[in-house]
Amino acid sequence: MTSKHKLIREYLKKAQKNCPRKLRKHLDNGLKYGLSEFCDSQGDVTMEEIEKKFGKPEQYAAEYLSLCDTESITKRLSHSRKMILILFLVVTFSIVTTMGVMIYIIKTNENSHVTYIYENYGEDYHEQNN
Repeated sequence: MTSKHKLIREYLKKAQKNCPRKLRKHLDNGLKYGLSEFCDSQGDVTMEEIEKKFGKPEQYAAEYLSLCDTESITKRLSHSRKMILILFLVVTFSIVTTMGVMIYIIKTNENSHVTYIYENYGEDYHEQNN
């Protein structure tokens, strides 16, 4: 992997840290193309030159968020919250159902199995019977 690709990945990674998880894919698409074009048009490029052209990764992410449509951001983030809530409910239901089945099996086994009673007689009992 060339150093250009490493610089692009490093810049993208830093920019992603300051962007909500659901919006990272959209940030990546535009930024990756712009970084590739810039790096290809230049000879050897350094991180300082990339930051001079695009700004600090943190600043780029902040500007990207400020330019995004508020409605689409809210929609994507609320969709994410809904998915987390649904996942939480499914996991909770699965745990409760599993616990219920386990309790039912334990109670059924307690009522249906044969109980053996062992009595331990001391030496006096054996001497009397012999």
